[in-house]
Order: sequence, then C-alpha cells, then structure tokens
Amino acid sequence: MISGALTEILYALSEQCLMITKMTSFRLSVKWPPALGGLLFWTTFCSIMSSYCLLRSENGYVSYVNTSKLKNELGLDIPRDVLANVVGDEVPVEPILGLYIQDLASILARKLNAIGNEELGVSKMQEVYDSLTFSAAGRSEREIVWELADRLQMKLRKYIAVLNKSKAAIEELFWRHPHRPYSSAYPCCDVPEKSIIYNEHFGAKVSKDFTCDITPALGHYVYSPGPNLTDVFSSNLKSHPTIKWQYFISTSDISSEYPAHHFDSGPSCQYEDTRHRDVFLATVLPYRKVVVIIVDHGHSLSKNQLFTAKAVGKHLISLLSSYDLVGVLALSNEVTYPGNENCSQQAIPFATHETKFHFSGFIDALKKSRAPTNHSLGFEHAFKLVRQLAQSSDVSEALIIYISRGLLSSLEDAKVVLETIAQGRSSVNISVIINTCAVIDDGKPLMLEKHFLEDIADQNFQKYNISLSVKATKGIIQPVNSTKHMSLIAGKFYSVFNVSAKNEALYSLPFWDNVGKGMVVSMSKPCFHLDEVVGVVGMDLHLSDLMEDITYFNNYGSTYSFIINKKGYTIMHPSFPRPIMTLEQPMLTDIANVENVIDFAKIRNLILTNISGSAKLPYKTKSPVPNFGKTKITYTWQHLLDAPYIVVVAIVHNGNPLREVQNIPLPRKIDFVYHRLDLLDPSHVSVCRHFRQMATLDAAALFLSPSCFQFPFKYLVPDELSHLNVQSFMAYLTDTTKFLATPGIKPAARNDLAAIMQIMPYWKKQFRESELNKYIVRRYIVTPRGVFQMYPGSILEHDFDPTRRAWFWEAVEQPGRLIVTGPKLDVGGSGYVVTLSHVVYEGQESGRHEESDSAAAVVAADVTLGFLFVLMHQAAPFCNKSGTGVRCFLMDHLGYLVAHPSLISPGGNGGPVEQRHVTHGEFNLAGDLLNHLGLVRKSLCNSFSDQTIQRFYRFNTSVSGVLTNLVHGEHCIKYQITAVPGTNLFVGIVNSTCNVTTFCPCSTEGRLCLNCNRMEQNECECPCECPLQVDVCTGHLGEKESKNPSCPHVIEQSRSIVYKSAVLDALKPCFLLNCEFYTSQSDCFGVVGCEWCQFSADGKTPLAVPYCSQQAKCFNGVLGTPTPYGDSPLDPLPSEDASFRSTPVGPVAGGIMGFFLVLALIIYCYRHHVHRNNHSYLSSVPETAVRMSQLDNEVDDIDSHEESVSGNNILLNRQEPIAVPDSGLPISPYRVNTGYRRPPGGDSDHGYSTMTPHEDSEHTAEPLLLLLPPPPPDAERRRTTPSLSPPSSSRASSPMPQPVAGASPPPQMTVLPEQPHRMLAPVTVHMVDIH
Repeated sequence: MISGALTEILYALSEQCLMITKMTSFRLSVKWPPALGGLLFWTTFCSIMSSYCLLRSENGYVSYVNTSKLKNELGLDIPRDVLANVVGDEVPVEPILGLYIQDLASILARKLNAIGNEELGVSKMQEVYDSLTFSAAGRSEREIVWELADRLQMKLRKYIAVLNKSKAAIEELFWRHPHRPYSSAYPCCDVPEKSIIYNEHFGAKVSKDFTCDITPALGHYVYSPGPNLTDVFSSNLKSHPTIKWQYFISTSDISSEYPAHHFDSGPSCQYEDTRHRDVFLATVLPYRKVVVIIVDHGHSLSKNQLFTAKAVGKHLISLLSSYDLVGVLALSNEVTYPGNENCSQQAIPFATHETKFHFSGFIDALKKSRAPTNHSLGFEHAFKLVRQLAQSSDVSEALIIYISRGLLSSLEDAKVVLETIAQGRSSVNISVIINTCAVIDDGKPLMLEKHFLEDIADQNFQKYNISLSVKATKGIIQPVNSTKHMSLIAGKFYSVFNVSAKNEALYSLPFWDNVGKGMVVSMSKPCFHLDEVVGVVGMDLHLSDLMEDITYFNNYGSTYSFIINKKGYTIMHPSFPRPIMTLEQPMLTDIANVENVIDFAKIRNLILTNISGSAKLPYKTKSPVPNFGKTKITYTWQHLLDAPYIVVVAIVHNGNPLREVQNIPLPRKIDFVYHRLDLLDPSHVSVCRHFRQMATLDAAALFLSPSCFQFPFKYLVPDELSHLNVQSFMAYLTDTTKFLATPGIKPAARNDLAAIMQIMPYWKKQFRESELNKYIVRRYIVTPRGVFQMYPGSILEHDFDPTRRAWFWEAVEQPGRLIVTGPKLDVGGSGYVVTLSHVVYEGQESGRHEESDSAAAVVAADVTLGFLFVLMHQAAPFCNKSGTGVRCFLMDHLGYLVAHPSLISPGGNGGPVEQRHVTHGEFNLAGDLLNHLGLVRKSLCNSFSDQTIQRFYRFNTSVSGVLTNLVHGEHCIKYQITAVPGTNLFVGIVNSTCNVTTFCPCSTEGRLCLNCNRMEQNECECPCECPLQVDVCTGHLGEKESKNPSCPHVIEQSRSIVYKSAVLDALKPCFLLNCEFYTSQSDCFGVVGCEWCQFSADGKTPLAVPYCSQQAKCFNGVLGTPTPYGDSPLDPLPSEDASFRSTPVGPVAGGIMGFFLVLALIIYCYRHHVHRNNHSYLSSVPETAVRMSQLDNEVDDIDSHEESVSGNNILLNRQEPIAVPDSGLPISPYRVNTGYRRPPGGDSDHGYSTMTPHEDSEHTAEPLLLLLPPPPPDAERRRTTPSLSPPSSSRASSPMPQPVAGASPPPQMTVLPEQPHRMLAPVTVHMVDIH
C-alpha cells in the first residue's frame, strides 16, 4: 500500500516536471515569483527527470524510462496525456507578420466548429437524439448469438438438401449405366461464344442451357454423367438462385460444371485445370495427409525433363488442402529448402494458400545444377522431416514423392540409396509410402533408371540384401514425359492413400474463384456405387451469401461479430473487406492474429473447446488501435451443429447495458424520396443535373445500406430492384400505423430514419440561405446501421456502404472532433473536394457526453478543396502572398496534406492532389518533426485482405503548444506547427530563405517500402507497405509479424454509375453556376464549379485578362484543359454570361452554326449506331475517396444486352467486364492503397519519390504486376492559385447558385463496371543510405 502510494506521488511529480520543462523549453511568458523558495529544488528535480522520466504503462504499472531510449520506442506504453506534454528543446516561438500560430489555430478552430454546428447541423442533430428516450436493448448478447447461429445453420441445411438431391441423381445414373459406357463429353473449350453471355451473378460468360466438361482423353470404359446432369443442376439453380457453380468430378478425372462457361486455360485450351481438385481430394480422403516432395534438379536432367519435373511438383502441391501438411526439398548434390537452413529443424507446414504459393514459386525458380544428384541425401532429409513430425503429432502415415530422372553415378549407388531408406524407415514409428515420378524424354528409353525408381517405390530391400524390421508399404512409379493432363497424373500419386470417404458434407475454406472472380466456399459430398467412391459432387456458394449476417452486423454500441471455423481460422471479421469487394485471395489466418485485444489467446481456447459460452477480458488493445474509452469486452459464442463454424459476438462496454431507441414517431411531413430517382413517378419528384449526376432538390435522397435488410445478399442483386420494390419500401417506411409487414427491411432501420430525417428541414434552409453554400457540394448523414440520407439527393450504387468510408470511421474513432478527410476527386463531377464529418452521440437527458459514449450517427458534408484555403487566407492573409518565402499548410492526423500550395498550383505543377503526405510535400521539415517526442508515432498493422504490412504515421492531436525547429542556431528553413483544437488537423507555417533540399527515402515505383527489415521511429520515409508473408518453415505468421496488430478497417472507395448517352444532356441543371459574376480571384476561388482562369492552353502563357470561368472550361486555371473525368459530350453547365448575351449573332454565323449542328447530328447518329452506349458518365456517392485514374477507364466494345424493367428504370443490367469489375476498391484503414503484387486492384502512390535511384535497395529488379490505367491528357493538372480573401458581400449583392425550376424527368441509363488495365512491368526500386 505504501509503495503504491509513493509510486502515484512520483508519477504526479513527474507529470508536473514535464509540464514545467515544456513551459521552459517554449520560453513562454510565465514568470515564476522570485520569492518562490522551491524554484531551485524544482529546477534540479526536473533536470534529473528530463533524462529519466516516470511513465505509466497500459497495464497500470509505473516504470522509469530513459528518454533517449524512449525516442526509438515511441508509442509502446506511453499514455496520450503524457505524450501531450513531452516536448524537445526547440527554437522559441515568434509571431509571423504579427500573428502567432496559436492564434491562427484558434481562429480556424472557431470557424470549423461553427461550420460543424451551422452547416452540418451537429448541434441540431445532437439535440434531436438527446430528446429521444433510450432504453436497454431488447436482446441480450446470448440471444443475438443464437439468432445469428440459427440463421446460418438453416441456410446451410437448405444447401445440404440441394447437394443431397444432386448426389442421389448421380448415384442413380451410375446404377442405370454400369454396363453401357458413355464416353462422349462436351468440353468447355468447345462451348460456342455466341451461346454464352455475361452474368454478374457468376462473374463470367455462361450458358444455363447445358453442362460442359473439363476432361482428359477418354478411354473406352469411362462413364461421364455430365450431359445428364443439366436438368438436375438447372432445377437446383431455379429453386435456389443464390447458388453459384455446381460440379461433379469423377474418379476418372472428368469434371462436369454447370452452368457451361469458357475456362481460361490459355489459347490452346489444354487440359491443365486444377479447379476443385483440392476439394475432390479432401472429400475422398477426409483426413490429414502428410506429404514430402523431393524435386531433383541435378545435371543429369535435360531442359525438358526439368520443366516437366517442376510442373509435376507444382500440381502435387496444388491438390492439397489447407488441413494437409506438405514439405518440399530441392535435390542435387545438396539439399535446399524453400525457406532457410533452419527449415530442416522445423515441423512440416500446413498446405495453406500462402504456403503453396511460396513452395510453387520455390520450385519454379529451380535451375539445373552442375553437380550430380545425391539421391541418398534427399531421402535422408525427407525422413528427418517425417521423424520430427511423428514425434510432435499424432499422424500415422506419410507419403514421400520423389520426382527424378533416376540416373545413378554408379550401379553401387542404388544399394546405398535403399540402405538410407531402410535406416529412415527404422527411425520412424509410422507408415511411410514412397512414390516415384520418372521424368523421361520421348523416344529415350531409360531402363536402368526406371528399375531404380521402381525399387525405391516398392522399397525392394530384399533385392539388395537389406534387412528391415518393419513392414514396408509399396508405392507406385509413374512415368511422365509431358505436361498434358497434369491433374490426372498428379492425382494418381495420392491413390496410395486408403480411401475413407464419409457421407458427410465437407466445407472448404473461402477461396478466390478464378473463373467467377469472387470469394466462394465449396460444399461437397462423395458419391458411391457399390460401396466404392465414383466421384465428388459439389457446389460453390458465394461467401457474401453465407456470411451476410456477419458482414452486415451493425448495432448500436461498440458491438461486432465474427465467424471462425473449429480449427481457429478466421472466416469473416470486421477488419476484413466485404466479400463482394474482395479482388484477390486474402490471407487466411488464425483469429488470434486478427483480434487486437491483448490476452485474447485465453478466450480463443475457450471458444474452440466449448460448444457455447461467454467470457470477459479487460479491453486493452494493441497499439495503435483505439479503445474508444471502453474498459471491458465480452465474447459470447455458439458452435454450429452441422457445420464447422463458430459464431462469436463481441461487446465493448464500460459495464453498462446496451441501449437503443425504439418507436420514434415519424414527422408529419415526409421530406425524403428513395434514392432510385429513375424508378420514381416523375409527377412526384423533379430531377435535375447536379454536375455529373442525376439529382433532385425537392427532397433528400434516402439510401438503405445492405445492413438495413434482413437478407442483404438478395438485396445486392441489382436486377432485383424494381418500381414495385421502391413503392413497397416507401410504404413501409412511411407507415404511421405500423400495420404493414416489412418488405425485407429491418424494423430498426425505420427508427433510425425517423431520427435522422429531422435534420432535413434545417439542411434545406441552409441550402437556400447560407453564405457558405457556394462552397458546399452536398450534405449527408448516416447511422451505424447504414440508414443514409443526402441532400441534394442523387442515385447511389446498390452496394454502396457509407459505414465503410474513411470519413465515417475517423469520426467514430475520434468522437467530439470535426474530422477532415481528403482531398479526393468527387465522382459526382464537382472537382476536388474534402469531407467534413462529426459524430453524434447516443442521447443523454443531461445533454452531457463523454468520449466513451456510443455513436448514434455521423453527419458530413463535401466542400471544395479551395474552401479550406479560403478559411486559412481569411485568418492569415500572408499565407496567400507570393514571393515572401512563407507558405502555410493543413494536414490531418495521419500526416496527409489537405491544404498546401502545391495542391492548387496552376497547371498541376505540384503533382497529384490525392494522398499527398507531409513527408513528400514538406520533406525538408518531415525529418525534424519525427524527432519531436510525443508528436508523431510511426506505426504498422497487418492487412490480411491483400497480404501486406502497412506502415503509416499517426500524429498526436492532443499535443499542446507550438512545435518548432529542434536545433538552435541559424536556420534558412524555419517552421512552426500546432494542432487545431477540436479537429484532426494541424496547421503549419514554413519560412524558407534558401533552396536547401533534404530527402525522405521513398520508393520511386509503387508503394513498396525500401527496407522491409527494419522500421525506425526517427527515420523519415513515406507511408508504404511491405509484403505480409508466412514463415514457410511453419506455415504460420512469423514471430515478428504475429505481434503486429491487424488493420482494424478496410476503407472502401467510391464507384461510378455509367449513364446512357444523352441522359444528362436532357436534364436541366439543378442551379446556375454564374461564375462570370465573380470578378476577382479572391471571390472566385473555392466556389463550387468555378475556376479562376489565368493561363492559356499551353499552361505557361498567362492570359491577358484572367477571369472566373466554369471548371469544365478552364480546369485548374488552364484554358481548355481536359478535366480528370476525361473528355465527354457533356457541355458545361449553363450560365448567364453577360458577354454572350450582349453579342449579336448574324445570319451568316447562324447559318454556319446550323450547318455544323446538322453535320454533328449525322456523325453522332452514325457513331451511336456503331458504338452504342460507349461513353461513361460518372455518378456521385458521398464518399469522394476515388482516384482520378479510376474514373478514366471506359469499357469499350461491349454489346448491350438490355432488358425491359418496370417503371422508368434507367439502371439496367450490368454488362460483362473486360477483367475484374471495379467494385469499390478497398484500401487500407490509413488511406494507403494496397497495390503491392496485386493484379486486380494494384495502384501506385502517385510517385512518393523525392530522391534519385541508388544502388543498395533490398528490392531490386523485381517484376511487379502493376495496375496502370491510362490517365487522361494533362490529368495531373489541378486547381488554381489561391486568391487574397474571399468575397464578404451579402446574399443580395453576391450571386449564389440558384435552383432551376421545372427540371425534367430522366431518360434511360445503364450501369457498367469500370475496368483496370494491366501490364507486366519490370521495376527497379532503390534506397538511399541516409547514414
């Protein structure tokens, strides 16, 4: 007790010491009374404590930490309140042109706070929720888990019944045709192109009229039931339309698939498919298999033999499932392992996707050795691996496969090899089978080699007079002379295992469907005839379908859900992307690596061993994952009886029960419409053109996220929504009697809607009257359940999820702060915008709220990029003066610049606007910032969705005071930086009097970190990523990687809607821009849709008379510059240009114009006839996180398969994508795009390069698969130079955007996915030695 009290006293004294040190180092105007007798004591005490500080760790312990060591370990166990008071020995703070930066930060804070309350309506919305009555949740966590588990169990039983139906039909076919072999097959390669069309549900061109076969050369006595399965499979699909693929694989390796499709196996369409073969083997042999593969690459193999040997080895690996164990050895005169030399001391790893990928790459990289093969050495190492495994696990059988030519240096070597095998057999207590693969060239008989390999497979010890005390199990020898029918050949090697198929359904781990381009789970069962296995029937199910309740599990409070299998593998987790957004095979890992709660391993064991239960832990998260001020977490779980899944619900709380609001009455005036404006009655709502989107000003647009529906997967099918669906949605949502049955919408969504719609009258009033409205593009609000409203209202993509956007999560994770995210290119056509967002808490009668209160909603608005400059220039006019060497900037808590002179330089000289980091934009001061103890922490996290380790910065927004240059003396580059209170922003001022340049080491290509083997806190580097790899010796994450936290969220980007030709042309604009009324640069700057035009088309020659123009005419201040949206037939929005009104057009000019109009009409009709619907128009979604390159990928030469839809439906069926649909590319939680080694969704960091190439990089000359979409001409040009101060006139004297009355209803449009372009490029990455 006494020691604890002393510790607390010392801790309090240390904090006082830190505060005094801070005040001294900043040289504040604080004068200590000279008469203070304790001044000398405090000075001495603080001098000691400055180098040996007292800090409190997360677990409550107090320890002394040396600050010099602390700089290299920043952020491990340092609380935020201590970090906020730790500063360095800095240069004194001086005013700049009479203004202190603290005053500038205060001014910005007041303005942004006023914007949050007045424009976003934060205070209004908080008053609404505080007036509501919140009560304890109606269901306990145990009831929630039971409901989730029961829904999944019922769904799986439904699919098992379908699988049993197919199984019975196949077994009946075998009974009918045992003596009448049917050997004709319909190869998938022969399916005529005209008979298949693209179907989004399958993600490929398919035909539902027949089944096709993937088959080797058929023998005379091979039976294929495929042609007779079409009726059965077709009936299954009609009764259960959520099924994806159905298939049957016979023991003769004939695979029948439905629906018929083209299998992409190269131009020759050879039989080399491994599709579903791992599922087949796991179903026929439903137990753990131990396999060790030895690949000979000695000098005796010819080039063709080595190629064949490697092909066999890779196919053998591909047939194994993640529950099998596999080891690989490369053999010549020595043995090499896929990992390192220590692999021989490790256990054989599991055959996970990552292990198979690395092992296949290892085999692929083998080159012919110059030394002869030491056969004995290979078996010596193989038996060593088997022996180590047998000693540490309960396996009873192992298989060694030796792939070799079998050439001996001498005849005596054969006996030596068999003696080695005999010794190995005697050293293990399990059965070991040896199969050999004799790789031969056509026309070259190898009798001696073949006999040698036969003796090895037979373990023919008697031939060589070798005695063996244990019984030998004979294997097989398989000669191979080509790579044709490789799956059939590789499958024969596993025929030596005892077939013990069970009449039970087998569930695979989720995997990426290479044909249908999506995540699926395969469910399979064996088929029998006369008690013998004749094949495996199976079906692929959308992971989105199976995991819909977990993926879209949204509830009030910090509650989430996840699913694991009974081996501990994570199937679905909130930190994973939605399955429909996944573009590649993710890393499947144990739940212990995904959950960020310290000591979760204790709960994991309870979850796996107990059928149901509940347990609690202190809520201590791995840094830098926020804990939202919560103290406890409760896990409740339930095992499924008929499936290998476990449902878990986690509730983070402070010990208080969950609360929810119920039975909120609807307002009398229904001031919203469903967002599908194309399906609404034109007499009820008028539509107009809001830049590049269809919109309405009559009411707000309501969007219900998939989580608002009882069956989200069915809602995500775009063809499902019709005019009648929209009517039923609106009838249910506006029903005040509560008598109408739900049309699939969760009842809780109606309560959310009743709450958030109360902000709409206020927003419409602000839209009409606010002086700042000319800077605001749109306002919107969303609840955690995904109920979303936006004004002006517009059409959104059906799979849009606002709760997975950066502006939402940052607001939730930093409650009480106004969050600024961006800048991003608005897909709605308004140019570059930033998003302002703020959380609204659950209601409290007292009106007082704490950081730990749960979020009830997030309100947000998109404003122009120039608006932040307007605010900053109003507060500090010197920030807009050129030639002074002073520049001002704003950056967010992650270090990304949201306002910087380079972002608005005319002609885009500063480079890309998006994702510009301070380490790139202000690299001269970035290194100095890293040395400020307590200001910034360099962190990392594991991103399992794209198998990367993300490195990022997080700045401490709670830091107080002003940070300046750390080193005293003369500086030609001086800076000051401080946090903007109440926001996630920092404001900085840099005064440069020289051109000295320093560098942050950044990759010249892509986002790959230059040195993935180390990360130092005080070393400057741009945000980057490293590959997340497993330890190939164990098959699990390495010890270092497993300690990293998992990235908590995958942030999704926006998608675009493609309109039919002339749709937007037919709509009147929602308001007139009137850019010509702004006569000065200061008035024009930042206004929505306007640009200060100051350069001619060459981007260099200044205009004689600059003027304010529409953005489409003069993007980024350069006359005639194409916008980042690409060229389109859209004309700029109408405006009342006085110069054009006053200029008469004579008859001659009118005749010329008429002639060209007729000619243009003829050309247009011809092109429209030849290339229908070939132009892309972009729709807006509230999240503006979309890259410029994503908006310029047009889908060319795609035939339109249009179908009639009820109502005035302008969103028709999707067409076939060229490659992978750009369905909301997921990005990492810290706004870094994970593009490393990612074919479908790779992206670059827009050249975070601030250095020239050097020689000592650890990554050199590696071929990376890059996503290289072609940018539009001059795509890097951005916005104009900021002006002095914005206009301050009243609404009466200053022209504002005016609504246009009488907007017309919409014509037809369709939706097409955008496509990336790919190319394989060799990339050389360099690193500079900063030492």
